[in-house]
Amino acid sequence: MNASKQLVNLAGTLVVVILLVAGVVLVALPFYSGSLAIDSEKRTVEQSNSTYEQQIARLSAAEEEIAAVDEDLATLRTEIASAPRLDEVHALIARSAERVDARVESIAAEPAESWVARDVIDEEGVAVAAEEEPADTAASPTPAATDGDGGDGESAPAAEPEAPATELTPQQQVLLTITLDMTLPFLGGGDEGTDVEDSTEVDEETLTSTAKRVSAFVDGLREGPRLVSIIDVNFADGKVVVSALAFFQTEDAS
Repeated sequence: MNASKQLVNLAGTLVVVILLVAGVVLVALPFYSGSLAIDSEKRTVEQSNSTYEQQIARLSAAEEEIAAVDEDLATLRTEIASAPRLDEVHALIARSAERVDARVESIAAEPAESWVARDVIDEEGVAVAAEEEPADTAASPTPAATDGDGGDGESAPAAEPEAPATELTPQQQVLLTITLDMTLPFLGGGDEGTDVEDSTEVDEETLTSTAKRVSAFVDGLREGPRLVSIIDVNFADGKVVVSALAFFQTEDAS
């Protein structure tokens, strides 16, 4: 009898344990797994929100700098105009010449050409040639040999192909040759240009003063507002010849 009661109790206990296990497996575990998935999604969303907040902060900072960028762009547009506008360059030359009290003898401008990268200076102060784009090496078809008029089997000379017209790029430059007479004063719009006495003997002090004036003139060309690149400066017999490039970019940059 006691054994039967014990078996009944044991069976009841097993049933309760089985129900508890089934309840945990079928009810509690899905809820627990769902809570883990929700926590994972929550962390993912928090990370995404943090990333978005950082991006928004960067965009807000960039928006605050738009005015400064627009101002810098306007300054660059004055340095590199959308057309040659050589009158601006002439005004810059006149202002620099007036500053050093030298007479502008002539200003020669070459036709506009495509901008070409010039040699650069590396960190060690050595000139390095700019990289050039490889030339088109595609082989052109060779014309077939034809018999001469006399039928002697000699082929007629092939006609030389015409050189293709050079198409200018939107980035262009104009070569300017500026000649200054350092022995004469600056000639302005209302000046009559009184000549100074020419002396064949020039002392060291005069040469030093002239060199400083030439350097000041070149520095004045670099001040802008137009961007001018000095290529070469030659001085002889009281005259200075400056070779410079003025840059501009057309609006058609496609």
